[in-house]
Amino acid sequence: MTTAKKLPAVAPGDQIHWLRDGFSYSVRDDWGAGEVSRRGQTVTVTREMVLANSDTAGASFFDLIDKPDSQLERWGFVYLGRGEFPATEPLHVRGTPEWERARENARLAAWAVPDETERATALKAVVKDFGPAPSFQQTVEYRGSTTVPAREQA
Repeated sequence: MTTAKKLPAVAPGDQIHWLRDGFSYSVRDDWGAGEVSRRGQTVTVTREMVLANSDTAGASFFDLIDKPDSQLERWGFVYLGRGEFPATEPLHVRGTPEWERARENARLAAWAVPDETERATALKAVVKDFGPAPSFQQTVEYRGSTTVPAREQA
């Protein structure tokens, strides 16, 4: 008795987008022919990708493309979606190293604008696009001595 392979959730020519960095996947069935996802990246699926990422029964991570809850349950994050990266999604997630780098690069570019009025506009655009700068201040409350008196010896 033979079991038929199930049809993949995606087909060659379909587009997928990555919502999170760090997902390793194969681009063809070749040693070392893998890539790591980058948030905002849109990838066109190839026949080789479908085959390289499918097991003998035809199952692959592509099966979860339309199931964000299942992705969250399996990996702890939603990594991929169907189609192009949504224009409504920010390219960087606030607080990540990528966001910090992008914000700092935008801030440095704004400060490099020679005209004062244009520089102020560019700096406002940084705050509009990235939000306010993260605060690294910490508040520490002193609650007195933490020394515990020694117990009396019997």
